[in-house]
Amino acid sequence: MYTLDIMTPMDQDGRRTMDLAVFRRAAASLLTFGLLVFAGCDSESGVTPPSDEDSAVLVGSVESANSGSAQMMSGQATEATTVAAGTVNSDGSLDVVATAEVSADGTFRIEGVPANRSGLVVRAESDAGAEVGRVFVHATTQAETETAVAPINASTTLHAQVTVAAHGGSPSPEAGAETALFLKVSGDAAAGAGSVSALADAYVEARSAFHTTVESEGAAIDAGSWTEILVSAATDTDARLHAGASVESEQRAFVEGVVDAALEAGARADGMAVAFAAAATRLDAMLEAQGEGAIRLEGTRNALRANVRARSAAIAEAEGAAGGLTDTGIQTLAQVEAAVEGSASAGEMASALADIRAGLVAQITGSLLGNLPGLPGEIVGEVEAQLEAAAETSQLWVVLDGEANAEAQAAAIASWRSDLESEVTAWVDTLPAEEAAEIDLDATIQVFVALGAGASLSH
Repeated sequence: MYTLDIMTPMDQDGRRTMDLAVFRRAAASLLTFGLLVFAGCDSESGVTPPSDEDSAVLVGSVESANSGSAQMMSGQATEATTVAAGTVNSDGSLDVVATAEVSADGTFRIEGVPANRSGLVVRAESDAGAEVGRVFVHATTQAETETAVAPINASTTLHAQVTVAAHGGSPSPEAGAETALFLKVSGDAAAGAGSVSALADAYVEARSAFHTTVESEGAAIDAGSWTEILVSAATDTDARLHAGASVESEQRAFVEGVVDAALEAGARADGMAVAFAAAATRLDAMLEAQGEGAIRLEGTRNALRANVRARSAAIAEAEGAAGGLTDTGIQTLAQVEAAVEGSASAGEMASALADIRAGLVAQITGSLLGNLPGLPGEIVGEVEAQLEAAAETSQLWVVLDGEANAEAQAAAIASWRSDLESEVTAWVDTLPAEEAAEIDLDATIQVFVALGAGASLSH
């Protein structure tokens, strides 16, 4: 037991006395001593904090006004003075494992973080104890290692909130990374966010559409590889954001990097393209219904970036496709990418994509027929009609339009793919034998899939 002997003057009866100021100082000393003793134990386990040999360090920064949590988003931000790292509960509270002060320049260094902890959150607070913002830590802490986290701002705060709302307390690094894949947005977009729970619902629906379609398409990689890809990409992104990169540029690099790594791990490009189209369709529809203008644009853009990346890979690997088809695919996807990246609103993006699609059937038909000179006159009409039928059938966005959930989408996609394969096969069968022999049917079907695998967006 710890005691504190406070010596004070004697009164006439020999009793100790102290004035009020002395009493207050003594009480404060006693309280501080008690807190120091209590702080020697972890709040969750009752054991002493980790030594330097089994603890880690988190470094980061807190951005200034209009870049943090709800207070910041509403323009009532207070500057952060302290940060706390801990595991997050389903109500958003933290089980704190380590704290630190925020320097005048907004940077912080949290020492004594237990090693081998994953899914931590760093929360920034003001002098008054109000939350200023938070950030999800994608890396697992390592002993005697310094880990950089993304700067705390409106973007990271909304991302951390949506992750917990969607996945519950103590979310895994994979959960945080997959939330970022579909719904990590810029600080400006996050500052105008509506209901966190509604955004979480939109993300969950998009995630479900993606995974359901990947499985039904037979394009998935094993869960362990997918987790490793997501977490590695998110951790690298956090480090680059800490070093000063912009959210906008790093978000694109993160999304495209995840797709590239998944393809390298064995995911099928055309199936991934279709799955991201399904995800973009559900995400766009739900965010449009919620009135989330800026978040709808950036969230849907994330999914479409992944979709375009996978479609481009599918075309690039389809050697032996019908002459002219690959060139048409490359040109079309360049236009799609420009529309996705250059649009200032979700409605503008939807309109730009609709304009590109309006001429796609004619473009495919003209390109392929132009590479088949000298066809016998009596079969030209049949060849052209069957080619137009295949091009029309390839338009996945028509099939996705109006499907209300991931399961309905997956069923519609399976039917679409079967119909498309039949139509393309029927077209090749209309060609003279010597022309048909020059065409790789599987590669041709893959390019048709990639050309048509666009999302259905609300206007």
